[in-house]
Amino acid sequence: TVHNNKETPYPDWIRAVKASADGSVIVSCYDNTVRRRDSTVFTFRGPSKKRLINCLDVNHSTVFAGGSDSIVYLNDLETGVCKRWVKVTCPVQSICVHVDMVYAGLTDGSVSFFKEDSEDQKPTVQTFKNHSDCVSAVLNTPNGLCTASHDRSVCLIDPSTLKSIKTINLPSSITTATASLSNAIYTGHADGTIRRLIIACPDEDSMKSQVLSAKKGTWIGAMGVSESGKLAVGDHNGELLFYDERQLREPFYKQSVKGKILSLDWFRNTVFVGGEECVLREFIVN
Repeated sequence: TVHNNKETPYPDWIRAVKASADGSVIVSCYDNTVRRRDSTVFTFRGPSKKRLINCLDVNHSTVFAGGSDSIVYLNDLETGVCKRWVKVTCPVQSICVHVDMVYAGLTDGSVSFFKEDSEDQKPTVQTFKNHSDCVSAVLNTPNGLCTASHDRSVCLIDPSTLKSIKTINLPSSITTATASLSNAIYTGHADGTIRRLIIACPDEDSMKSQVLSAKKGTWIGAMGVSESGKLAVGDHNGELLFYDERQLREPFYKQSVKGKILSLDWFRNTVFVGGEECVLREFIVN
């Protein structure tokens, strides 16, 4: 069962949503603000007067925010205060903390990374590139770091060489992606297709792809998998779909909202959904 639990209004479209391990929810809006659900407003330092935060990740007590101003911001989860900022080469589209490194997927197809706990206010930033277009997702998977791109490919990254040790090329541009504990990667596409990729073991030659659904012309805006194996998918028609990993043939629940769905994230059995509606919706899934 799915229950629409709560709706919290925000002053503008919601661009990014991230839930932390303690249940805190961080929301980025198109009015260039970032705040916790309890209304704690984040502050920022750095050269930019205005910034749109496209993506968020949380590790322990730090929020990592990737901006359209080509900066990764590190903010305190509790107070919202900016602890430091790190300049990268171009706008940040996706972000992920993997082991002790911060990886930022950039709009030119490259990934910049730096050490998370570096005490240096200007840590060494390195870059690798396995894609020819925007990196729409950087994922922490059971098999290691994966990247997905508008260039239609998904890459499993070798941590020692930073080269792709497995690449799968798909028929359409990948707009978003997520990884599950079941060793699956789910990709959402610009043509509305949802795919499930399986990496059975690191020494296999290729990844296996399965199409879950295809709705031509419906851009997939956001997706995420809960720890219990529930997949939530939001598209630009304002449709929210819920799948069970044990039975992926059809969604077990559908919900329509106003405007495009741009971001979502899970905390336990609750999914938080935001987009053009200017409302953070909470759905409890049992």
